[in-house]
Amino acid sequence: LATAATAAAEHSVGVLLFCVDRYFDDKGLAEGGEKEEDKPNVGLLWRGSARHCRLSKEDNAEDEMVVTMRVFTIGLDDIIDMSAVRLFINDFHRTVARANVAKSAIEVKRRFPKGVPILESVKDLGVKGDHFTKLFGQSQALKKRLASHDLCKHTDAELRETIVRNFGKKVDLLEWVKVIRNEARTCQEMVMRDELKKMKRVLRHQGHVDANGLIQMKGVIGLFARFVAALVAGRSTPRGFGGGRG
Repeated sequence: LATAATAAAEHSVGVLLFCVDRYFDDKGLAEGGEKEEDKPNVGLLWRGSARHCRLSKEDNAEDEMVVTMRVFTIGLDDIIDMSAVRLFINDFHRTVARANVAKSAIEVKRRFPKGVPILESVKDLGVKGDHFTKLFGQSQALKKRLASHDLCKHTDAELRETIVRNFGKKVDLLEWVKVIRNEARTCQEMVMRDELKKMKRVLRHQGHVDANGLIQMKGVIGLFARFVAALVAGRSTPRGFGGGRG
């Protein structure tokens, strides 16, 4: 694990994960041609992102040449458990160093077929406090509710991942819609502001604006009188002349 801190004092953690570049999942590329040429060089990339990479399948169904270990940056709130087994990572930039870490991780999984032992929050990590106990109980209750959901019982992991990814895209689109609406509202306010400037320029030309730029009451009354006169004239026009209702 590699820890880092941003300028805003928000801590993040770099983790090494087995992943596959989404480039090799793209069916639009030529079969065998470009993909086969790029396979030997994929190990040179050491940093990964959810946009360009996905986690490799645990059933060893992936091509060994496209499965690499890359560093992903996550927040401290994304850490759920910590294993009791520690692996020494000297360098994660070089391909050979990350390959050695991958071999060690595979060996750990082989030695613990029932699952890698997890550190307990209170007993091993020494986390104490009533607030933590309350939050931990809420977390366990939420896990049970999620495990009992029909989506977890009757669908496989790949389908759940697709559903969650599509939901994430929907959330991103909704956020983008909010941005567009705010921009449209801003543009509308700019148009209204320009219209007000034009109206104020006319009032200033007619002498209805004082030296401080404030519209005098006679100017407001004059505009209102003109509006009422135009409305009355429109309603009093006989039917068939100018579209009035008579």
